[in-house]
Amino acid sequence: MIWNRPRTMGAEMSFEWRPRHSEHAIEVMSLGIAFPEPLPVRLSQRLQQSVFSRMTADGDSIDRKVIRGIQVTNGAASFEQVGVQLSVPAEGHFAASTKLSSQVEINPQAIIYRTWAYEKWDAELARMRAWMAEAIDLAASVSSIQSARLEYQDRFSYDGDVEDAPVAQLLRSDCMWLAPHIFSLREGWHSHTGRFIPSTHGQRSVVQLHVDVQDLPFPSPPGVRQTRWIYMMTAFEDRYDFTEIDPDGLNADFLFERSTAMHHKLDDIIKQALTDEACAAINLT
Repeated sequence: MIWNRPRTMGAEMSFEWRPRHSEHAIEVMSLGIAFPEPLPVRLSQRLQQSVFSRMTADGDSIDRKVIRGIQVTNGAASFEQVGVQLSVPAEGHFAASTKLSSQVEINPQAIIYRTWAYEKWDAELARMRAWMAEAIDLAASVSSIQSARLEYQDRFSYDGDVEDAPVAQLLRSDCMWLAPHIFSLREGWHSHTGRFIPSTHGQRSVVQLHVDVQDLPFPSPPGVRQTRWIYMMTAFEDRYDFTEIDPDGLNADFLFERSTAMHHKLDDIIKQALTDEACAAINLT
């Protein structure tokens, strides 16, 4: 899922589940930095300019999509621009599955990085720092940071009879993060778990693992065989307590350092959830 690993498959023939990509199962990764109140309009514009200039510094072509929403001023509602999404178009084999490679969204209450072309953590961290660090520090100089959330969405598929999909070949039946009923059901199911964990960094942290089944296409036309997909969402979120942490310390350097710690925690959790065969299929060790 979220690891620094070689771009080779290395799966055993007996493993019947296919990761989303030949080198990993990650469909999308995101890091969101949220604020307790909407940012001032002029500050939001400065953040957009900062991110845009850094995304184009290497000569990349950037797609700019305006986010609009209803704004109420003095009792009068209007449909106005409330944010922007700055995106790098996909290239190579990723272009077949998505039109975008990476994206930064700036809206009134958050800065969010997303990538549909994940390779390894070090590369994503360097890209996020290059594109977002100045904008985060600009926002933090005016507003508090409410939370930071790292999230991964992975997919595995099974092409055999959907009701005979060997769930226990993909997921560990003794994993504390998985609901036990999923190993005895043939039809669709989901397992959503999470917990708050202790922290010494002045925040309350929550970890989540959501696993969902979807059989596609649905409804299935006559003569068309369905494919069973298992979607896995893992997330680690810090929620900052300003009675225990100095708001001035919540800057880009701190948040990116924390995101690396989140990455390693999610790495541990996914290893607990996947079988040895599944880990081998995506070169997770």
